[in-house]
Amino acid sequence: MPAKPLIVVIGLSMMGGCTATQQASCEARADPAMSAHLAGLSCSGTQQAQYEVGLAYETGTGIAADPRAAAKWYREAATYDSGTTSVFVAPTGDERFGTVLEVRIGPRIDGLAAAKYRLGLLYLAGRGVKQSRKKAKSWLRRAARQGHQEAALTLERLEAETT
Repeated sequence: MPAKPLIVVIGLSMMGGCTATQQASCEARADPAMSAHLAGLSCSGTQQAQYEVGLAYETGTGIAADPRAAAKWYREAATYDSGTTSVFVAPTGDERFGTVLEVRIGPRIDGLAAAKYRLGLLYLAGRGVKQSRKKAKSWLRRAARQGHQEAALTLERLEAETT
């Protein structure tokens, strides 16, 4: 009787939650200064939660302000999610190599415009990241393309300053 293939999920993206064991493991790795609420948000994997953790770090709400951590979390929330994950199918029988398959697990999701805007402001001010007008404008432009009005106004102001 041929062996059944072993399927191992390599990474899940944007599944909207985790098991109790995954949650406990994630919270154990979380910043010890983080409130339980923020630790839970940081483990949820949703872009909105990542944005809220970034905002908490930027403003010092519920945790000591840390612009570098804010930039990290904003970048996570701002980053595109393809809605796919990789699955490894182990070899069976005579096969020497397994196969990696791309599996659709949800819709394609653009990053949050608000996170792109906040990240652009951090680059503009050089808070938590190396100051860069070029990167600031790039993030602001991405947010503006998604309809973020404040990003569009800030970008317009920056463009006017350089002309």
